[in-house]
Amino acid sequence: MRYGACILMLVLSLTRSALAAPEDKRSSAVLSTTASLAHDGVERNYRIYVPDGPGPFPVVFVLHGLATTGIAMERYTKFSKLAAEEKFIAVYPDGINKRWNDRYYWAGSTNDVGFIAVLLDYIEANYSVDTSRVYVTGASNGGMLANRLACDMGERFAAIAAVMADIPYLVQRRSHTATPLPILIINGTKDPLVPFGRTQALQQKLNIVTARQTVDFWVSMNGCTMTPVVTQLPDKAPEDGTRIEEWKYAPGSAHAEVIFYAIKEGGHTWPGAPVRNSVLSGLYGKTSQDMDATKVIWKFFKQHTRQQ
Repeated sequence: MRYGACILMLVLSLTRSALAAPEDKRSSAVLSTTASLAHDGVERNYRIYVPDGPGPFPVVFVLHGLATTGIAMERYTKFSKLAAEEKFIAVYPDGINKRWNDRYYWAGSTNDVGFIAVLLDYIEANYSVDTSRVYVTGASNGGMLANRLACDMGERFAAIAAVMADIPYLVQRRSHTATPLPILIINGTKDPLVPFGRTQALQQKLNIVTARQTVDFWVSMNGCTMTPVVTQLPDKAPEDGTRIEEWKYAPGSAHAEVIFYAIKEGGHTWPGAPVRNSVLSGLYGKTSQDMDATKVIWKFFKQHTRQQ
């Protein structure tokens, strides 16, 4: 790849992820507590919420976008509030310098896959965990890492959900031995940072992956039926200017389905989250209120258990 194309790819990757999940101080109170563990000689921080009760509990990893943090992601998605109601452990790791290595495998690159694996080992060893019900979700840069985790250590998870994200080509090229895994994908058709339609020639040269291409990847990987059942969801909030289509791809022999929510006119946002009020809100695009993505993701997770 030419040097100029490499620079453009880096700028696009940084920009598209930096706008994900900004801290919303108006949202519900933080319920998690802070903790840390050492990995590759670095003290890695995370936050964890553990519900009352004896367990064993499911575990949901919630991965933040670029230039934000686990606590901001907790506020933005309100996963801890739902975890208290539904009795699951919610974990909010922090990326180094507020970013995740969602694609690079070369020596010297941050091993975030290894960090998540070690963190999961620690949680399973120290809390009452249902190891057949471990899940990961994320937004933007965090959603891209969720896609990578599904490929690189999918045998540890029962399902994943990626929001306003794609699956980088570098991950796809190394994924031929990946374990089929139930996948939920949520993307806006007017996301300014993750293109929606299938990859065009120029985008492919620049290593830009689209939402539709990401769906195609997982449908193929899981051996799903190629033609989805498409349902238009109710327009619960006409004033937000969005509509949602659900595309369900039935599972094949691997019993790993793919569900895609196409947010018509939706932007680089988490459906159901507070509408962003900032000078940059126009860059994000519209936030659909026709669904609560946090609840939709948990409902999807509850339907899937990893065979052990």
